[in-house]
Amino acid sequence: MTRSFSDLGEALLQDPVSNANNAAHLLAAVCPCGEAPAPVVGDAEATYRQWLLRQYTALLARLRGLIAGGALPIVQTRALSTLMDLVRAEWPGEFAAATFSPALEAVLRSRKAAPEVISAFLNKYLAYADVRYHTLKVLAKAAARSAAEAAASSDSDAAEQPEAGRQDMVSDADLARNVYDRRAWSGAWLALLRMPLPDDIFRKVLVRLHADVLPHLINPLLLTDFLTNALDRGGLNGMLALHGIFTLVTRHGLEYPRFYERLYQLLTPAAFQARQRARFFELADVFLSSGLVPAYTAAAFAKRFARLALTAPPAGALVSIAFVHNLLRRHPACGVLLHRPPRPAAPADPNPASCAPAGEADAAAGPGGGVDVYVEVAPDPALSRAIESSLWELDSLRNHYCPQVAAVVGVLDKDLADRKRTAEIDLAPLLPGSYASLANSELTRRMKRVPTAFYAEPPRRLLDVNCAADFAGWAI
Repeated sequence: MTRSFSDLGEALLQDPVSNANNAAHLLAAVCPCGEAPAPVVGDAEATYRQWLLRQYTALLARLRGLIAGGALPIVQTRALSTLMDLVRAEWPGEFAAATFSPALEAVLRSRKAAPEVISAFLNKYLAYADVRYHTLKVLAKAAARSAAEAAASSDSDAAEQPEAGRQDMVSDADLARNVYDRRAWSGAWLALLRMPLPDDIFRKVLVRLHADVLPHLINPLLLTDFLTNALDRGGLNGMLALHGIFTLVTRHGLEYPRFYERLYQLLTPAAFQARQRARFFELADVFLSSGLVPAYTAAAFAKRFARLALTAPPAGALVSIAFVHNLLRRHPACGVLLHRPPRPAAPADPNPASCAPAGEADAAAGPGGGVDVYVEVAPDPALSRAIESSLWELDSLRNHYCPQVAAVVGVLDKDLADRKRTAEIDLAPLLPGSYASLANSELTRRMKRVPTAFYAEPPRRLLDVNCAADFAGWAI
């Protein structure tokens, strides 16, 4: 009776010596153009071993071809399962990396690999420590090769990765120590981040970098250059990169004195127009939440947000005013920005040769003299002279065309006058604000006092008769 394909494979795995001829039948079923045994020359057993090795190599290549060639999803899944069974049985007690690496590379490099194959690999095999370790090694090697090809340079990075084989074996005891797993994890991520990533993948990496990648690296400080380059992109990518740098500074001892300078440069009017502005300002609030920020730096950020509120949309103005409110509460030394009396005019110097510099003259004039000494274009908060200025923008916002903005400014005065009974403004409800949300809140608001109009007689016309002379030719 004819035996099935699965029976031949199981018998070959259970007793490879007695059922060695099953390999020929398996190869004939998978690839009908299999090689016939060569004539016996010399040692028959050695010749048979060489032929059997060639058949086994051809079988592995054919199974990889089924995955890369775009076969049916069920066929690809069966081919992957067969390859993993051969990886397990090839070297008893050891992991056959020489067989596993080409199989995984076939899955990674093929655009025709079915999603079911990747899902089966992740759910069924990646839970094993040895599979996870060698998967990371293959990913590191493939990423290094792709980066070298993209840069059109020599394959030196890939050459540093050892060829997968029996010399790359790690014992079960070493894998249990987790240090090899962390080394492979670090190598795979460092190789991946050297690649030219698409914009969507680049942002996804930045979103999860601080929580899912940095804690598991051997040396997280190696990502400093990557995060610095990402910071130069600006926008949300720059803010997410700054979050990674913030994690390195607070948890891994990185010294980055320009942190608040780079954050200051990211606060531009374009931030209020971005799609992910909620995430942008949420991170900004995290970075400015510390009470240890110097007073001159906090004053610069308060002044920057107040200046942005003048030109931002109403929802952005509400967020900016909330930032100013929280910064003034966290840093009482910045209270001088709310009330700065006019300085007395300096007496005239009889000696014209000892004139003060222009900057000192502006500072002497001060806000009371109609001159704002705040340097808005300064890239560094320390050079903006914000602590010498005042928040006159808040007084302008009292007359904002949006009534909600003007109302929030009035609340700010009341809160700062009584710090014990008030708290910081929660930014979460304000961050997703838009014109639609503001209009909806205004329409659904319950009014305590509604203005009414009283007419002795119902109006019968739009304009008074006395205005007829101003509209010649019109019948009013």
